[in-house]
Amino acid sequence: MELRPLGIGEIFDRALTLYVRNFLPFLGIVAAPYAALAPLHYVASAHAEPAWDRLVAVFEHLREGAHAAALTPYSATPDVAMPILIGLSLFIAWPLMLGACTIGVARLYRGREVGFRSCYRESLLHWPRICGLLLLGGFIVAALYAVLWHILWLLSLLPLGLVLCLAVSATVVEDRAPFVAIGSAFARVFDRRGLGRATVFLLAWIAMLFGGDVLLYAVAIPTMTMHWLLPEVLLTTLVQVVYTPILALALVVYYFDVRVRREGLDVEAGLDRLASDAVTTSPILARPGSSTSQ
Repeated sequence: MELRPLGIGEIFDRALTLYVRNFLPFLGIVAAPYAALAPLHYVASAHAEPAWDRLVAVFEHLREGAHAAALTPYSATPDVAMPILIGLSLFIAWPLMLGACTIGVARLYRGREVGFRSCYRESLLHWPRICGLLLLGGFIVAALYAVLWHILWLLSLLPLGLVLCLAVSATVVEDRAPFVAIGSAFARVFDRRGLGRATVFLLAWIAMLFGGDVLLYAVAIPTMTMHWLLPEVLLTTLVQVVYTPILALALVVYYFDVRVRREGLDVEAGLDRLASDAVTTSPILARPGSSTSQ
């Protein structure tokens, strides 16, 4: 598979192609954190069940006075704690998972196979720097919240999220420190020539995310209404595990595409240049002695 400049549509097409051809490894990489969080998901669903029943009652009976109570499903402290805990856990697990996906794609570009253990092992080697990225990202989010209006702050989270994802890939592939990784990601996203492409990619990625959420709610709403908690947790986790690799791989393919465009990597010399461009300390891009790129 050639490492060359891609159009926006080609980025998503390549992400889907990589996923289909390496379905089980990438499925396993994404399944690990979601499976670990499934028990917390079950507890959160159990706590939210009474509030969900009140919300259903509003639409079924339109009873007066039911609206305010039904529309505050997380009014109790235990109900607040679980979603926050799940969100924080995903916030921590997502970069590790994205790093493993980045390593998997890099292996494919170098003619190697994707392995669950090898990808996570390499990603874990960069865990201290990934933690630094999370802390730095949290500081940036807090700083923006202090100086921007709420709506502008929410909008700023979209490009910032893309920057952090590119920074994670830069950390595991280029072995960069947190400040350097985020700085390079900002330069790559907000480059004068690449800003328009980044905007189009981000909008397309959000549309895909929205499509996944629609599918997720199509599974969750009927099962919650029927009080099938265990099937609801299993089915929604399955949807997330199957759909999330497409989103993660799209981000990784976009990262490599940005590097190809900015650093002049052409079709013939792209892999050699990538291996020698300040990433020779990373074993994931070392060319096998007798293999060629896919």
